[in-house]
Amino acid sequence: WVVDIQGAPPITEVDHVILATPTYATAGIVGGLERAFLSPLQAIDYAAVTVVAMGFAADAVGNSLDGFGFLVPSLEEREILGCLWPSSIYPGHRAPDDTKILRVMVGGARNPELALRADSEILSSVKSELAEILGLQGEPIFERVIRWKSAIPQYSLQHLEHLRQLDAVVGKWPGLSLVGNGYRGVAVNDCTREAPATARSVL
Repeated sequence: WVVDIQGAPPITEVDHVILATPTYATAGIVGGLERAFLSPLQAIDYAAVTVVAMGFAADAVGNSLDGFGFLVPSLEEREILGCLWPSSIYPGHRAPDDTKILRVMVGGARNPELALRADSEILSSVKSELAEILGLQGEPIFERVIRWKSAIPQYSLQHLEHLRQLDAVVGKWPGLSLVGNGYRGVAVNDCTREAPATARSVL
């Protein structure tokens, strides 16, 4: 293989190429090799998610945050998808001892429009819901809104068929592997399981 890189010399004599890009980006990379790549890759939709990162003084949080965080079931009809507690997940590495960091997700496949609102609207909604759920008081020390228009791959009822089509095309191109959360598992754990398996298959 020869790998062309924008703004840099090409990498030549490559034995194996592993693409770990989102499926829509992968389609742009391999679509020129064979058009059969495009249909299954482009069929995988992604949902928009906006992440709100906030830091609070520890005494402003009416909860011990002894855990990983929480997800919100749809039956509660809230505007947030869930909240992670990075300062609890990685104690001593994300925030000083007298502060707490919260990372809140908004939007997703069920309510993508919520992720596309103005920053002020999202922040107001997030603060209101966290005040009710976690007993937050006062304003955060810092707040940041991070938008991901194509964040979480959605596995439709036809997803396995899309994978079968994709595997058939990839099999025609020795030295090419496609990995990432668009294929066989969305979570980080899925990706970290697939990565060494892919490396072993290449070796």
